[in-house]
Amino acid sequence: MDASPATPDLDPFEISSAQMSGSFDAWRSRVTFNFDCTPLVTQTSDERSSTTAWRVNTWVFSEAEYSAMASARKKRHLNDTGHFVFVYRFLEGSNWLQVNGTALRQSPGSLLFLDYAHQFSAVHTRARTQGVFVPHETLGLRPGELNGFKSIRAGSVLAGLLNQELDSVFATLKAGLSTLPRRQIDRLAGCLQFAVGSTHTELSQRAYHREALLDLIREFIEANLEAPELNTTLILKNFGVSRAGLFRMFEKYGGVRSYINERRLVRAALDLAQAPNQRGRVTEAADRWGFSSDANFVRAIKTRFGTTPGALFQSPMIPTAYGGTESELLRAKARLRTDQEALQLAS
Repeated sequence: MDASPATPDLDPFEISSAQMSGSFDAWRSRVTFNFDCTPLVTQTSDERSSTTAWRVNTWVFSEAEYSAMASARKKRHLNDTGHFVFVYRFLEGSNWLQVNGTALRQSPGSLLFLDYAHQFSAVHTRARTQGVFVPHETLGLRPGELNGFKSIRAGSVLAGLLNQELDSVFATLKAGLSTLPRRQIDRLAGCLQFAVGSTHTELSQRAYHREALLDLIREFIEANLEAPELNTTLILKNFGVSRAGLFRMFEKYGGVRSYINERRLVRAALDLAQAPNQRGRVTEAADRWGFSSDANFVRAIKTRFGTTPGALFQSPMIPTAYGGTESELLRAKARLRTDQEALQLAS
């Protein structure tokens, strides 16, 4: 007898879970295979961070809450977890991400497919996220094929569909059950595969062209952030768009000037994270990213992050030291795909 949609799920996936909660340093030690990070020091800093991870077949789901921080995934991280795409969303907070020369800001409502075969860097507010690590082959992708990431805009039909499926799966996982119905994973997999190959059919041709042009202009801005002459006039000259059309494209960012200023501020914060206590570092960052004076730079950092540039980071963004012996390190790496190591995939 053929199976039908009404047939009970006879082969559900087993769920194994792991949880940790504690200081930022303890949390950082669990994610060091994925990226380097250092906490921001702000008026609202809370160094307690937590992660719950669930392994379901070859997938790892995570719900994490972590302090404001700067992070960077580097070449040395790719061997351990480069075979995954991390699909995630912010429930609270946001980040400013840079990957392959492209910059974007992610906040609640949108979703991001972040290809862990690539390097990236980011500045995060204190945040709570949910996501899932999916092997490339499950999505029908080769490692690196996404060119770093794919963003699903908030409010789109596709974002609504993906959020609905993630809500359903996380509700089951958080209920404490021992198995997850296969159909839930199959439904989510189908939606994720569709999203990766989506042709944005809900958009008109004009809107699709405008979105593609906006991405191109933002890449141009990112590549020229250090140039003093970067302004609206230069963009109009290079792309041949009307001033009104450019305004419409950047209206959601508060305008072109506001977008450029915010990107320069985030890049300056990433510079400070590399050597926060070095004498002259604040002036160097202010000069490099086009701030007219140290005072204006200090004011901009304080407005955005709640503290001064000199107090933004207590320690530089350096690789986290592993406290065990070499043999213990090798055993830890060998356990990466076991249930307990699921936490190291959760960010």
